[in-house]
Amino acid sequence: MLRRLSLGFLAVWFLVAVGGCSPDAEPVKARQLYIFNWEGYFAPDTLENFEKEFGVQVVLETFDSEEEMLAGLQSQPGRYDVVVASDSMVWTLRQLKLLAELDPERIPNLANIGQQFRGLPFDTDNRYSVPYLWGTTGLAVNTSYIREGERGWEVLWDAAYKGHLAMLNDAQEVSAVALLALGYSLNSRQATHLQAAEQKLLEQQPLLAGYLDSLSIVDGLVSEELWAAQLYNGDALAVAESNPSITYVIPEQGAALWVDNLVIPLGAPDRDEAQVFINYILRPEVSAAIVNYLYYATANHAAEAYIQREILEDPSIYPALETMSRLEYYQPLDEETNQRLNRIWVRLANP
Repeated sequence: MLRRLSLGFLAVWFLVAVGGCSPDAEPVKARQLYIFNWEGYFAPDTLENFEKEFGVQVVLETFDSEEEMLAGLQSQPGRYDVVVASDSMVWTLRQLKLLAELDPERIPNLANIGQQFRGLPFDTDNRYSVPYLWGTTGLAVNTSYIREGERGWEVLWDAAYKGHLAMLNDAQEVSAVALLALGYSLNSRQATHLQAAEQKLLEQQPLLAGYLDSLSIVDGLVSEELWAAQLYNGDALAVAESNPSITYVIPEQGAALWVDNLVIPLGAPDRDEAQVFINYILRPEVSAAIVNYLYYATANHAAEAYIQREILEDPSIYPALETMSRLEYYQPLDEETNQRLNRIWVRLANP
């Protein structure tokens, strides 16, 4: 990278020296890297530090849902260099042939990824995705309003809290909670289980303030318009800093363990630069700075030496073994189940 910059500088110097560049000549276009991510999903200085070190202008665009992200990739296949995608979305993008294969030689810091995050169901060969952050989807409750002892998924079906409850605007996450509340695996494919989950969600629908993105749920919990909601653990912990009445719970019925990943779209304008960026994110100090800011766990095992001790010891971020036994990774969806979940979601989102 430094060699390429040095050669570029010498080329410009030579042209100026021999009179090859006039004052009116069009300036050389800055190198750019287009990133598509959730809002606020890096540390405040992550991109700025990358720009300074590598001389690359980062253009960050954000999405509010993975449906929006997928639509963006399909409508503008040559726009983005790096995208953040959930485990289930990686599988979807692979099925749609929208991902480029990674070159491990260009990303030597892949060696920092913990063994438990290699060979996961959505990318068993680690050919298309690099684990970034991981966490759980559990229950955020305001103990000032929610009765003591109500810390299971059934809270989100309690009519006493009507209008003050929310679910994420994610079809698979929503369906998973209904399945868990019924005592089933969140990966159940049985038609009778899915039918029961659909009915349970239809019963819940009138009680909800809405199916909301995580930032809207955070705002609702802070303002106390929401008293209980399905939420990602890092977001719930951020709310708790502003409002000590908020607590995060992984219900006894279980919860989802998710992994967000860095991927490169097949039509990425600069695949080489994208891999340089991914390798940069995998530096232990860089990954740790992101964790220390976001309060999400990292798949980067080498980063743990730089992570604040209170984060590593917080069971809401790094769950105990007993809690881990109640968590499930999402398994890739077969086409029939995917269509069924989509039909359920359309019915819920368009009452």
